[in-house]
Parts: sequence; structure tokens; C-alpha cells
Amino acid sequence: MKIHDIIEGKKEWRVHVARVKALPHDYQIVYKEIQKYLNQRFYNLYRHLSRIC
Repeated sequence: MKIHDIIEGKKEWRVHVARVKALPHDYQIVYKEIQKYLNQRFYNLYRHLSRIC
């Protein structure tokens, strides 16, 4: 991964965050809850896979 790719990824993330902040408050809450759920699922998957390998 080149530094240019990292910078582009950060730009895309900032645009994404700005779109989320532009959502109505109720939608932001739902978005954050979905993110928490997905992060927890991926964390649990990572823990499970690290025990297997």
C-alpha cells in the first residue's frame, strides 16, 4: 500500500463521516448502533480465528 492510497482512504473516510453527520439525528443513532454491532461481530470473529490458528 502506497502513501497515496492511505491519504485517499483518509479523504474518503472524512467524506463518509461528513455524510453521516448530515443525516437526521435518529438516523445517526441507527448508523452508530449498526457500526457497534458490526465491530463487535468482527472482533468476536477475530478472537475466534486467533484461537484456532
